Amino acid sequence: MEDISATKLNLIAYLVKLNDEAILNELNSIMFKHKNPNTTGSILSEEDLVNRALQANKDYEEGNYISQEQLELDAQNW
Repeated sequence: MEDISATKLNLIAYLVKLNDEAILNELNSIMFKHKNPNTTGSILSEEDLVNRALQANKDYEEGNYISQEQLELDAQNW
């Protein structure tokens, strides 16, 4: 079995020669899914993103956050 570096090089060589737009789009979609997982590894839906943004705004308005200064102090004492 090939090591991961050889596999990557083979994929790069394949992609350089590939002219099939449908395959490129499919590969791009796969790449996007793996670049943007949430903490559970699944892709966030638009509804999930909106809900997270609303929760973040609520947390901020209620003072449920740590300032950058406090975070830096905590990191120094860690």
